[in-house]
Amino acid sequence: TNQLVLGPSLLMESPATLSVPVGRNHKRRLTESSVRREDVEEAVKHLPSSYGRQATDPSGDWSRVAIKRFMRMSVPPDSLAKMHKMHELLKAEGNLCNILEDTSETAIDKVWTPSCWHIFPQMPARNKESAHAVRRWQVLPKGANGASLLNRFGTAAVNTKGCKGWGDRSIGQDCCSISILPSGWSVFCLFDGHGDSGHWPAQRAARTLPYFLQASSSCSTMLKQGKIKAAVLHAFEKVQMDLVKQSLQEDIPLQVCGCTAVCVLQHPDYDKVWVANCGDSKAVMLVPGEPRVVAETTEHKPSVDSERERVERLGLELQTTIHEDGFVEERLFVAGEDFPGLCMTRSLGDLCVKHHGITAEPEIVTWKIRETESYMLVASDGVWDFLSCDEVSDIVLRCLATGTLEEATLKLLAAAKEKWGEYDEWYCDDITLILIPLHKHRQLAGAPDAAWKLEEDCCAAGVRKAGCELM
Repeated sequence: TNQLVLGPSLLMESPATLSVPVGRNHKRRLTESSVRREDVEEAVKHLPSSYGRQATDPSGDWSRVAIKRFMRMSVPPDSLAKMHKMHELLKAEGNLCNILEDTSETAIDKVWTPSCWHIFPQMPARNKESAHAVRRWQVLPKGANGASLLNRFGTAAVNTKGCKGWGDRSIGQDCCSISILPSGWSVFCLFDGHGDSGHWPAQRAARTLPYFLQASSSCSTMLKQGKIKAAVLHAFEKVQMDLVKQSLQEDIPLQVCGCTAVCVLQHPDYDKVWVANCGDSKAVMLVPGEPRVVAETTEHKPSVDSERERVERLGLELQTTIHEDGFVEERLFVAGEDFPGLCMTRSLGDLCVKHHGITAEPEIVTWKIRETESYMLVASDGVWDFLSCDEVSDIVLRCLATGTLEEATLKLLAAAKEKWGEYDEWYCDDITLILIPLHKHRQLAGAPDAAWKLEEDCCAAGVRKAGCELM
């Protein structure tokens, strides 16, 4: 049975912790849940005062608890040691994933030629990144300016790191990519990592998912035959296999890290788009004049009955915590264990629970493109945690009525960060957005031209010629 544990942290041990039954369909926020506020207020009377909302000293307990509650995975040290042992055993067994395609960095880079291209974020050096950093774009084949190319292509995107506490210099865990395949398919991908090494699977998947759709003969053949869903499912399988294989080579603890995924495919010959979703990131379709979003993907969380029932049947337990300030936290654990503490029911990576129902298989839907003006927005949960779909639609469409796609993405980014700031002074999740005008989507073909060549001043060109990179 599910229990609702009231306390500042899942890892807190306190005799004053109170458990009360809770309905299956309670929402994230206490004000929308079936739990009575009197129960919460009575329980928090006994909590240490250091956990109060007013305690915002970055060196105090509040900042550490605030960070824990927003993490998509919560693994205590003893369990983390078990996961590393599992990783070592997997390495000892050797390569269990046979992938036909060459997935070396060189091979992935070479597949992008003048007849197709691939845009992805530039990763920070030395695995350190400033809070709220906005990443620059890289383009393959080289020689193009990413921002200019996106603008000409008619798509806006932004990939930003959040802030995980005072003085945070950790690397952001969101990633994304925008690609054009030689067959004319546009592929828009977004990934949100979790776990201590969560940035790694997100970055890797952003490169390999469009790569497999193009380089895999089976995937490319299925796309040509119109078997889009089968091609995407196969590509996701290959991405998961590659993560396992590459994690062993690079010694990445994939037992306790993973990422969500959203992949949108569009082709000029079709009047619909295919949207694949795995985890709690989200894609929505927006149409001016409509009071609500016209379509949205399902977030794969324990609050979805079918998702929760699957993982519980396969050996996971749900623990729900209501914090003293009303924050509702849902986490999944292996029965009888205190790991991994996941907040989602599907993901790439996360090997320790792949046999317990946390599948890497995406849910794929098709949405018909309106003949009138319509947009696709893909965003990580840094947007959806505090903004509803309708609020997001209103912000974006109001801005698009008089502004550009880029202005709309920046407006939404600012609104999401403002909401995080209202809730917590020291924490803001990573935020990544891709905004696609479905009705105006057009394809670039042929060799790059001067309109989107890399633009550098003489100083920047000199630095690059010396073999250095501007960060």
